[in-house]
Amino acid sequence: MRNMNIVTRLIRREPVAFQGCVQATLAALVGFGVITWSSEQVGLMLAVIAAFLALFTRAAVTPTAGTASATGGEDAVKADAEVHTTR
Repeated sequence: MRNMNIVTRLIRREPVAFQGCVQATLAALVGFGVITWSSEQVGLMLAVIAAFLALFTRAAVTPTAGTASATGGEDAVKADAEVHTTR
Protein backbone atom coordinates (compact mmCIF):
# COMPACT_ATOMS: atom_id res chain seq x y z
CA MET A 1 0.00 0.00 0.00
CA ARG A 2 2.89 2.36 0.73
CA ASN A 3 4.22 1.86 -2.82
CA MET A 4 0.90 3.08 -4.23
CA ASN A 5 1.21 6.28 -2.18
CA ILE A 6 4.67 6.88 -3.61
CA VAL A 7 3.45 6.30 -7.17
CA THR A 8 0.39 8.51 -6.65
CA ARG A 9 2.54 11.34 -5.27
CA LEU A 10 4.92 11.01 -8.22
CA ILE A 11 2.06 11.16 -10.71
CA ARG A 12 0.57 14.22 -9.04
CA ARG A 13 3.94 15.97 -8.86
CA GLU A 14 5.04 15.18 -12.45
CA PRO A 15 1.94 14.42 -14.54
CA VAL A 16 3.55 15.25 -17.89
CA ALA A 17 6.53 12.98 -17.21
CA PHE A 18 4.10 10.21 -16.27
CA GLN A 19 2.21 10.72 -19.52
CA GLY A 20 5.43 10.42 -21.51
CA CYS A 21 6.41 7.24 -19.69
CA VAL A 22 3.02 5.64 -20.31
CA GLN A 23 3.11 6.47 -24.01
CA ALA A 24 6.73 5.38 -24.41
CA THR A 25 5.98 2.09 -22.65
CA LEU A 26 3.03 1.42 -24.95
CA ALA A 27 5.14 2.21 -28.01
CA ALA A 28 7.95 -0.06 -26.79
CA LEU A 29 5.54 -2.94 -26.11
CA VAL A 30 4.17 -2.65 -29.63
CA GLY A 31 7.62 -2.18 -31.14
CA PHE A 32 8.95 -5.35 -29.53
CA GLY A 33 5.87 -7.34 -30.51
CA VAL A 34 4.54 -7.91 -27.00
CA ILE A 35 1.27 -6.30 -28.15
CA THR A 36 0.22 -7.00 -31.72
CA TRP A 37 -1.81 -3.96 -32.76
CA SER A 38 -2.06 -2.28 -36.13
CA SER A 39 -0.59 1.18 -36.57
CA GLU A 40 -4.12 2.62 -36.49
CA GLN A 41 -4.84 0.94 -33.16
CA VAL A 42 -1.55 2.19 -31.69
CA GLY A 43 -2.29 5.72 -32.86
CA LEU A 44 -5.78 5.56 -31.40
CA MET A 45 -4.54 4.31 -28.02
CA LEU A 46 -1.79 6.94 -27.88
CA ALA A 47 -4.39 9.63 -28.63
CA VAL A 48 -6.79 8.31 -25.98
CA ILE A 49 -4.02 8.13 -23.39
CA ALA A 50 -2.85 11.65 -24.26
CA ALA A 51 -6.39 13.05 -24.03
CA PHE A 52 -7.15 11.37 -20.71
CA LEU A 53 -3.85 12.33 -19.12
CA ALA A 54 -4.11 15.87 -20.50
CA LEU A 55 -7.34 16.31 -18.54
CA PHE A 56 -5.60 15.05 -15.43
CA THR A 57 -2.57 17.24 -16.08
CA ARG A 58 -4.70 20.34 -16.64
CA ALA A 59 -6.44 19.77 -13.33
CA ALA A 60 -3.09 19.31 -11.58
CA VAL A 61 -1.24 22.39 -12.85
CA THR A 62 -1.82 26.13 -12.61
CA PRO A 63 -1.28 28.39 -15.62
CA THR A 64 1.52 30.93 -15.20
CA ALA A 65 0.14 33.49 -17.65
CA GLY A 66 -3.26 35.11 -17.47
CA THR A 67 -5.71 35.39 -20.32
CA ALA A 68 -6.90 38.69 -21.80
CA SER A 69 -10.26 38.47 -20.02
CA ALA A 70 -8.68 37.62 -16.67
CA THR A 71 -6.07 40.40 -16.71
CA GLY A 72 -8.15 43.26 -18.04
CA GLY A 73 -8.07 42.98 -21.81
CA GLU A 74 -5.51 42.98 -24.60
CA ASP A 75 -3.72 46.10 -23.33
CA ALA A 76 -2.89 44.39 -20.05
CA VAL A 77 -1.56 41.34 -21.88
CA LYS A 78 0.60 43.52 -24.17
CA ALA A 79 1.94 45.47 -21.19
CA ASP A 80 2.73 42.21 -19.39
CA ALA A 81 4.53 40.89 -22.48
CA GLU A 82 6.58 44.08 -22.75
CA VAL A 83 7.66 43.80 -19.13
CA HIS A 84 8.82 40.21 -19.66
CA THR A 85 10.74 40.99 -22.85
CA THR A 86 12.63 43.95 -21.38
CA ARG A 87 14.05 42.01 -18.42
